[in-house]
Amino acid sequence: MTAPVENSELVRLMRSGIFIPVNRSCTLRHFLEDILGFPRDYVENRIQTILLNGLAADGLDASRLSAQTRLALSAAMPGLAGATLRRDGGFKNLRRDISLNDAGAAQAPDEEKAFWVELRLFNDIAAEQAAHLFKRGFAVPAAGLAAGLRGRAGPLPANAPAPPENTEPVWLQKE
Repeated sequence: MTAPVENSELVRLMRSGIFIPVNRSCTLRHFLEDILGFPRDYVENRIQTILLNGLAADGLDASRLSAQTRLALSAAMPGLAGATLRRDGGFKNLRRDISLNDAGAAQAPDEEKAFWVELRLFNDIAAEQAAHLFKRGFAVPAAGLAAGLRGRAGPLPANAPAPPENTEPVWLQKE
């Protein structure tokens, strides 16, 4: 079990952003279920808000990830803002100007080379998935690493893509 202090530091990292290596462009569903290892039921029912490059995304199978993708995930958020941003929610027409439509999502380039996805997790999603992602491993900028996790930092895996620009990342993974 993850120690409480370590877990709070991990949750903070989830909120500030971690980097996940991806071998080639893929759908949002493939990233969440196959690369991150989130169960399908969790993806479908627990992750209520998805922001892909700053735009609300509804289509898990139409939205594609490619180099320089920024992805934010959240459980249900309160109020009208939460209801409006909710994936496939009843108020999604209110956000059409800040949504990624299926046609635009499908136009992301199909890249054959490895790249990093910047991932941010919020509210309950961060708390629920921090330990799982720590076990899986991820990169973070060395400068933002809390003292309690510095001893676990190591070099990026040999097969990792080139580091994200201006990050000087280290690899964190629970042994």
